[in-house]
Amino acid sequence: MERADVLRRLGERASDQWGLVTAAQAKLDGVQGVDLLRLERAGLLEGVGRGVYLIAAAVPPEHLQTKVAWLRLDPKTPAWQRPADSERSGVVSHASACELHGLGDLPADRVELIVPVRRTTRDEGVLLHRLALEEGDVTVVDGLPVTTVERTVVDLLRSRADGAHVGTVIADADLKGLLDVGLLAARVGSFARAYGLPAVASGEDLLEALCDQAGRTLRSRESEQAAAAGFASAVTAVETLASHPDTLDQLMKTLHRQQSSLHGLGQVARSLDEKQDALSSLGSRPSALEQLMKNAAARDAGLRAALAPPSALQQMMKSAAARQSALGSLAARSNPMQQALARYDSTLKALGRLPAAPPPDRPQQSGAEENC
Repeated sequence: MERADVLRRLGERASDQWGLVTAAQAKLDGVQGVDLLRLERAGLLEGVGRGVYLIAAAVPPEHLQTKVAWLRLDPKTPAWQRPADSERSGVVSHASACELHGLGDLPADRVELIVPVRRTTRDEGVLLHRLALEEGDVTVVDGLPVTTVERTVVDLLRSRADGAHVGTVIADADLKGLLDVGLLAARVGSFARAYGLPAVASGEDLLEALCDQAGRTLRSRESEQAAAAGFASAVTAVETLASHPDTLDQLMKTLHRQQSSLHGLGQVARSLDEKQDALSSLGSRPSALEQLMKNAAARDAGLRAALAPPSALQQMMKSAAARQSALGSLAARSNPMQQALARYDSTLKALGRLPAAPPPDRPQQSGAEENC
């Protein structure tokens, strides 16, 4: 088989297994052990566990040894085809589960797995626990089946793990919101005596004791302590005020002023809300707002027209004023007839022969009759 064809087949299978492939899976694809050895010598494969290889082009995954140990439980079956309850499968548990959940600081020198049937392994780096798993005890982390946080704590207590280490796991899980303290307390009450608590101790007592050993506190316990401290502080404050009536009276006056200020702030807030509602109303009626804008634009255009160069009306008014001025000028000047009469009148006065005016009822007679 050509090297390129071998790499293609191995790559297809490893793509859904964190870049890992087992020798048993490769054999199912027609790739023999000698081919794997040649690829490993050529630097195209890397042996990361007995019968497990990493494609050289792939990025080494997190929790590599845990994934290798889990693949080796059923080396022929692909990872995506393994049910968690299969007899040949397994579930990551105990300290290894804590490592995947990111809890505590338990030493994880070996990969710990829960298997449904008795099995043995020659791998010193793997520890198998034959335990039954209940429904809801398994979750998936990084593609691996892992015991839940509650079940992991139960398994640690069952194996008598160090109390301080278990307390750290519990406190970390509680801080991250991965733990229901009430449900866990109901499952661990039977281990109280094994960790030095009296027979009447409850599961909650055990959890608190384990956290105390780790120097940690549960969030619910912190809340209770804070509430108790607050109550004690309030009682002290009341006692102090009771022993100083003047101070209490001054405090009440201060509270009254603050209440008045808050009332005024409330009125301001309501006024602002009303203005905001009015603006929102204008914004919701664009036609009315547009009409207002058009009317303003029309008025602006009228004003601009009034300030623009003289209109026809202004021209007419100027022309009328000019004609009136001309008429006034003509009226101020005597016409030719008046000038002539004035000169004639002046001449007669000079000669002293100005005649009397004729009677109004007799017509003037001709010159011949006057001489008779």
